[in-house]
Amino acid sequence: MYFVEKKGMYGHGIFWIGEDLEEAKKMADHFAENDRDDHHSYDVFKFQDQKSSKMDAYHEDVYSVSKGNQINKYK
Repeated sequence: MYFVEKKGMYGHGIFWIGEDLEEAKKMADHFAENDRDDHHSYDVFKFQDQKSSKMDAYHEDVYSVSKGNQINKYK
């Protein structure tokens, strides 16, 4: 499971959830290109199950893009 989160100075929420990594990257690219600001990034995270109820859930950041600029392409 993957999700796309919009980030700036703080998180702006989740914009897409789905099963396919390539589709998640395409959606992040689409959101970034259509954003009116260039200081936001759209990060694709791979959902990781929480290991313990005492821990915050950890999600692996696998891709990040901002308007007109691919920031990181991990995989």
